[in-house]
Amino acid sequence: MFMSISHKFQYRPSLALAGIVYHLFPVLAQKRIGKLHFWLHNLGMPVMLLGLVLLESGNSAVEPFIAIGATIMSIGIICFVINVLVNLKSTPAQSVANKDIAS
Repeated sequence: MFMSISHKFQYRPSLALAGIVYHLFPVLAQKRIGKLHFWLHNLGMPVMLLGLVLLESGNSAVEPFIAIGATIMSIGIICFVINVLVNLKSTPAQSVANKDIAS
């Protein structure tokens, strides 16, 4: 919980990075695991953030909600990593570079 509060909501850079990757490689966004990543991340984030806001206002009973939201988000990020590692093959730019080298 301390890390969630002290690292100033690191969900933004991770979601921005995923958006850039999905924009550059749209095939990854079309995969089922890509959609799973999107939904897990966007369902877990509000649960965790709402829990953090309530915790900061003095309600310590919401700690389990923070843990649940962070776990859901973490599973989503793991799905993103698996999606990139499994489904990202050689890109067209790499193919063009390989043709230039072979010529």
